[in-house]
Amino acid sequence: FIDACQLGRGQEFGNNTLKRMTQLTGGEFGYFNNTKALINAGKAFASKKDVKESTDYFSPDKKDKIAPPVSEIALPLRRPSLLDLRLMMKGKEIGQKKCQICHSVKAAVTGSNFYIEGRYCPSCDRAMHLSCAAMWAKKTEYKENVFRCPFCYFLLEIPNAALKLVKDKTEEAQEIKIIEEAEKELTQMILIPDKNIDQIDASCSYCHSIFLGDFKVFECDKCGSFYHEPCLGKMIKEIKACRYCGAKIIDK
Repeated sequence: FIDACQLGRGQEFGNNTLKRMTQLTGGEFGYFNNTKALINAGKAFASKKDVKESTDYFSPDKKDKIAPPVSEIALPLRRPSLLDLRLMMKGKEIGQKKCQICHSVKAAVTGSNFYIEGRYCPSCDRAMHLSCAAMWAKKTEYKENVFRCPFCYFLLEIPNAALKLVKDKTEEAQEIKIIEEAEKELTQMILIPDKNIDQIDASCSYCHSIFLGDFKVFECDKCGSFYHEPCLGKMIKEIKACRYCGAKIIDK
């Protein structure tokens, strides 16, 4: 159960999250306009309870055994107003909100603008992309579709469709990365004869020094850039690719 005492001047009957929380968990709710009454009510609530073991609905160790009411207590992210959407679609600066998670107008995962998938926390009013919120929810210690706002820790819910979209986009990005790595262009370094070193009208693409004949010189077969032998060894150790064109080195 969860008991709640609320202090304030006037009670809002329309959407009272604390009252809803106590109803779902079998607790008690009280609304008071002075501190003394609130403290007395809290003591009265406690005296009625005979609890042998406390229950923390939000404890990380209850990730797989979380109480069903938690998903009912969580509130959905708030959509932008029609005025906000119109300003964003017109490209007005006032409407180009930045996500407070990825710090960008465009979502990091989907590339969508804020007016397409922008949302707000109903508690602190922080702006965030739906996909960024879904990524945050996947890292949470609670149920997969329930997470806490990263700024005010308010309990929020994320649509399953958004979680699926993020999962699909992440898997797609991983597949593209694998393909790009497999298709990455290759090159080999060709040894320049000592007699031709003086004819090189360029500097080392690694250290930017001219060639004086004190080291062997190698040329990239793909882009034609030149390297001192020691510089080439350092470059292979660091990135295993030509520093100028990015092609992977397969043979020295």
